[in-house]
Amino acid sequence: MITYIADLLLISGAMAAGIYCIILSRRLAQLNNLEQGVGAAVQALSGQVEDLSATLGQARAAAAQSNGSLEGLTKRAEEVAR
Repeated sequence: MITYIADLLLISGAMAAGIYCIILSRRLAQLNNLEQGVGAAVQALSGQVEDLSATLGQARAAAAQSNGSLEGLTKRAEEVAR
């Protein structure tokens, strides 16, 4: 009699674990969906990083150009001051 109770508890525990695995599998599938969930967020962030990198490159080029023109103007100002 006790073995039957233990078997029933073991079977019910296995069924509960199986149901939990099915639920977890569905949640993970929704989470990795590229149209919604984390997949979409990662894809959007990746695009924003690329845009930011391009903008940063343009800003560096503009800063280098400004630096060059400021150096030239500084040299001219020093020559005029002498």
